[in-house]
Amino acid sequence: MFHDMDFDDWRFGPLLMAVREPFKTIDLGWVSDRTRFEGQYNAMRPPYAFSSHPKGNLRVDRRDYPLKDFMIRDHSWGPRVWGLNQHYKWFHATTANVSVHFFEMMSFGKVETRGYLFKDGVMRHVQDIDYAIDYDADMMHDRFRVTVTDTDGRSVFVDCQAFAKYQLDLDPVVLLNESVVTATIDGEQGTGWCEFCWNRDYLKFAKPYVERFAW
Repeated sequence: MFHDMDFDDWRFGPLLMAVREPFKTIDLGWVSDRTRFEGQYNAMRPPYAFSSHPKGNLRVDRRDYPLKDFMIRDHSWGPRVWGLNQHYKWFHATTANVSVHFFEMMSFGKVETRGYLFKDGVMRHVQDIDYAIDYDADMMHDRFRVTVTDTDGRSVFVDCQAFAKYQLDLDPVVLLNESVVTATIDGEQGTGWCEFCWNRDYLKFAKPYVERFAW
């Protein structure tokens, strides 16, 4: 059934995703016994910015949750060589007024950071990040606190607490530890996502030591 479908109009079980205007407008839908979602993704900027403002509504058990805040356009489209990253942090958090994203990659002996801070209607590149991490016994990141500074010198403090954690096993060299988080940005409540990529050998070796040294 999939040979005649493409991502211009993708339907799989309860999921609908249709590209109405490439890089600008996407219709999204999900219909199940308990949940019905109808929404539209409208990009505010070219793909690099990752940010958009959706118009939609989420219904769970016949209760409506209007969606009027930020979403993120995931940049990780296309092929990749996972194992070249010894470690990375992919982070995104939003409130009603602020959106923060950064991608810190550690490979070939270098650390590269890309990202943005959107605040007061202005988006600027991330200049610096300073963070502290609390791990659980399985070396899953449980709490993540970070100060993000942009190229205009503006800073925000983001305090995140995981409420759902799981591990993605997609590559023979690395594992991806995922945390869905509640996020507070300078006192304003929001949500976020924090993904840590670990080399499997390092993770296996380091995990027994996490409660002793990871502070």
